[in-house]
Amino acid sequence: MKHNLAIGWAIAALSLPAVSFAQTFTFERTVPVTAAVTRIDVTTDNGSVRVSAGEDDHIVVNGTVKLRRGGFVLPVEAPELAKAVADKPPISGEGNTVFLRQPADRMTRDATYVSYDVRVPARLMTQVTTTSGGISIAAVAGAVTIKTSSGAIELAGVKGDIAISSSSSGIKATDLGGALRVDNTSGRIEATFNGAGGASLKTDSGEIWLTGLRGETAITTQSSKVTLQGSPAAPWRVTTGSGVITMKADAAASFNLDATSETSDVKSSGLGVTGTVKGRLEAPVGKGGPVVTLRSHSGQVRVER
Repeated sequence: MKHNLAIGWAIAALSLPAVSFAQTFTFERTVPVTAAVTRIDVTTDNGSVRVSAGEDDHIVVNGTVKLRRGGFVLPVEAPELAKAVADKPPISGEGNTVFLRQPADRMTRDATYVSYDVRVPARLMTQVTTTSGGISIAAVAGAVTIKTSSGAIELAGVKGDIAISSSSSGIKATDLGGALRVDNTSGRIEATFNGAGGASLKTDSGEIWLTGLRGETAITTQSSKVTLQGSPAAPWRVTTGSGVITMKADAAASFNLDATSETSDVKSSGLGVTGTVKGRLEAPVGKGGPVVTLRSHSGQVRVER
């Protein structure tokens, strides 16, 4: 364990490791932190990660260590290896960061995986890296970075900007105060915003549904159905190959619309130009304002307010 004056590294064991008949071991640790600590970094593979806001002066780590299943050949000492992880969890600190990790020993990593449930000072930046475990982050104010291959991602009440890199995760985010950036191959993306944040999304497939949107937004997809609701305060741009684009503008929204469907229709209602236009519609909405560009190669484009 690395020692640092910025982190009070008297990690207190609040409970002894417990074992169940399913060979599951649990632990709880408290990590005192000072104002110099600004970041928590959690890495696991198949384990789940949950991060939520807690007290300002310490981090509480609840961990679960399990033996691998599903085709893994485990050494006879696997239960002892799991218990050793729970006895001495891979928690460390360096500089401004608290690290929660997988076991350092290869044999132990191959036999076990760790799930983390962490309560942190809300101000901390959060980074989570997994292979396939579910991720849940709630009520933190700092920026959030997530890197995973698969596994559901849930975010609630995050005030800082969010960056997600994934292969096939479904993403559900509510009550976001900052911007959302996602680079995903497939999986539904659903998000609601309560501030000025926008979205930058790149995905091949999977439905996209954004509500309460205001900030600058850029969406690129191959076949996703895209639905946007909000009031543009900055440019919006949506480009899709075959998906239908639906924009539901707030009643007071003002913007300049540039909507194109190369092989289908642009359908509008409540904009002052009501009906269906073949191919393209350019028109100011309300008093005009930021440009909203909607492009679909073969899907219909619908705009209403």
